[in-house]
Amino acid sequence: MIENYKCLRRIVIAAIAISTPLLSGCGAAQDVFNDLQGTYPVSSVEPNKATAGSWVHVKGQFYQVHTVYFGGTETTSLGTVDKSDIYCQVPPGSGTVDVTVEMDAGRSEKRSSDHFTYLQ
Repeated sequence: MIENYKCLRRIVIAAIAISTPLLSGCGAAQDVFNDLQGTYPVSSVEPNKATAGSWVHVKGQFYQVHTVYFGGTETTSLGTVDKSDIYCQVPPGSGTVDVTVEMDAGRSEKRSSDHFTYLQ
């Protein structure tokens, strides 16, 4: 059953990818494509500067969230999660990193809007 789902998902993604140029101006169709691809980026991290152990609010559009990464490090605790809001605890780290969200469809794209800076 799971293998059938994976095959069907690949077929749908391929069909949408072929027609992607036709999706211009079709917001709902583009949203479906993004959901399948897991390409929604994080729109903001608030606060975007904090110490390890702090809680932050990650905003964007998410579907079936598994975890949040700060750079390559997984969050230490995942709190409230819904389609547009995630609350999570900052793991140990340093410097400025991208905050990405791992979902069933894959990991969110990295953008400047997902930057997070560790305070010491």
